[in-house]
Amino acid sequence: MSIPSSCSTLLLDLDNTLIDRDAAFASWLQTLSVLTQRDRQALIQTDAGGHGSRARLFAQLRQKLDVSMETARQIFEAGILAHLRPRPGADTLLASFSGPKVIVTNGSSRLQRAKLDAVKLRPFIDAVIVSEELGHRKPHPAIYRAALASVSAKPQQALMIGDHPVYDIAGAAQEGISGVLLRTRWFDPPEGVLHIQSLEELQRP
Repeated sequence: MSIPSSCSTLLLDLDNTLIDRDAAFASWLQTLSVLTQRDRQALIQTDAGGHGSRARLFAQLRQKLDVSMETARQIFEAGILAHLRPRPGADTLLASFSGPKVIVTNGSSRLQRAKLDAVKLRPFIDAVIVSEELGHRKPHPAIYRAALASVSAKPQQALMIGDHPVYDIAGAAQEGISGVLLRTRWFDPPEGVLHIQSLEELQRP
């Protein structure tokens, strides 16, 4: 599908949108030889593409790896960063879109910014809005307003691209921002929501 000609600003989710977090998580789990295949599948289900309970995930890792909760968190973060890759089409989309591009992501400032550096996409990005820094998480309206304000854009000029139908698409819509859902295994697109299977489907008009 073509990006609307009226769109001069892209708002982009990070995990499982610009970066392939699911692939990184699965690849990292394969390096943990103490885990069985059943353990890995259970952890993938708990993680749920990054939208599951982090406390529950770390508790499972702590038990399986026989480490503390803090060590489980550190192992998880290091593993994810080591295995991250951009989603197919991410670099092409960012390089070819001439207008402002803003990351709009939930999570910790340190980890989310480290992810962006790990996949070497930061030079393409004009602003980064992280929930921890702002004090609001998607789909709170403040996070979208901050994203627009960071590049002096109006809602009708922006397009939100993300993998979560509520945090990304519905959240943006409540501020008058159009959205496109990038489909993953975790969510079906709500009726009437534009959706794509890959960033490679997005083209400038």
